[in-house]
Amino acid sequence: MCCKKYFYDKFIEIINQWKEDEIAAISILVYSNETYVYKGIKNFFEISIRYIQKDDKYDSDDVKGLKVILNAEEDDETAEIILEFLVSNGVKNIGSEDFEKSYDENMNYIGKGPNGYYEVLNMISEVARDLQLHGIVNKKFGKIPIIIHNLEYSWYSEEATILANPNNEAKEFIEYFREKFEVM
Repeated sequence: MCCKKYFYDKFIEIINQWKEDEIAAISILVYSNETYVYKGIKNFFEISIRYIQKDDKYDSDDVKGLKVILNAEEDDETAEIILEFLVSNGVKNIGSEDFEKSYDENMNYIGKGPNGYYEVLNMISEVARDLQLHGIVNKKFGKIPIIIHNLEYSWYSEEATILANPNNEAKEFIEYFREKFEVM
């Protein structure tokens, strides 16, 4: 199965289960951690989706409607789909990271995460963009942003969120993000 179609269908299935009022944003976490191991690959991925209601803060730890889609377990269908996606896109040494290339001369982080992370992040952003462009989110909740992020709110989290919101749905969040966090 195509990775993008798999996540598109999975996100729609989850979003359609949400019945709460005043959902103000959708949050998709794309995260890797060296303790996440799949088929011997360290730094494998967690992908989860939740919603944020109007009175919540963007950086809240509240996990309303949380659905973990991928959590690097052996024999996990989603992990296998991600692995096939990465291999078919020519990603080598999945999960490894070259720390010398990840920082500039002033020790500012310029990396893209472990090998494969940036590709997965962008694929998820494209799926979220398709949800916006096809009116799935607007029909159910109105014009709300889809926030794509990791735990550090890196420069590529901002880039991913902008990509996921082609009609400027995330403008307010991006302004908040830039003010609150020093983008890494």
